[in-house]
Formats: sequence, structure tokens, C-alpha cells
Amino acid sequence: MAHIAEHLSVEDFGRRARTSEDACAARHDQAIWLPAQGQTVAEVAAGTGFVSR
Repeated sequence: MAHIAEHLSVEDFGRRARTSEDACAARHDQAIWLPAQGQTVAEVAAGTGFVSR
């Protein structure tokens, strides 16, 4: 299970993932936002193109 440090709220990560003009930063925010919403690491990896480690 991934642990999300609370530097930003879940809503902040979602907003940043949807509105960032930097695609790389948006994808990283998405990789934090999705598990915070209950998706598994495998689901996030499949949806973002990242690998699960």
C-alpha cells in the first residue's frame, strides 16, 4: 500500500494533475492523486504508463 505524505491535499493533487501545463509534472501529480483516491499501484501504473516498483 502506498502512503501519501500530506504536503498538499488530495484535491490539490487532482487539480494540479488536470491543469498543469507541464505534462511530466501533471503525470507525477496524477500518480500521487490516483492512489489517494483508492486505486492500487498496479491500476495507477496501467493508467499512467509508469511501472509499479
